[in-house]
Amino acid sequence: MYIGRIRPPLSVILLSFITCGFYSIFWYYTIMDDLNKARGKEILNPVLFLLLVILCFPFLLYILYVVDKNLVQLSQEEGTNYSKENFILWLILTLFGAGIGGIVAMWQITNGYNEIWIKRAGN
Repeated sequence: MYIGRIRPPLSVILLSFITCGFYSIFWYYTIMDDLNKARGKEILNPVLFLLLVILCFPFLLYILYVVDKNLVQLSQEEGTNYSKENFILWLILTLFGAGIGGIVAMWQITNGYNEIWIKRAGN
């Protein structure tokens, strides 16, 4: 059973700001990689999708949608608190909330993964 690295959500967001978004690229790569390892199959190809995001930003929304859906499934399997899909919230906050949807998504996804990794490490 795969156990990913625990990441403090505030650190993820601060590092993303401090590095002008470069850390967020690394973070997106790692969450896609973690998702693939946790599910035991390739759901998203991290390299391909990061290249597509660089070429066409809306692919990022697709990545967030897939990660959110799969994180809910993993959470339900593990019995953790990330039990509802948040993609619509992130989309609304991105479009109408001065772009903070990405920040909220980073926070919630990081917390969701952390809960799963902690639960798996305890079993």
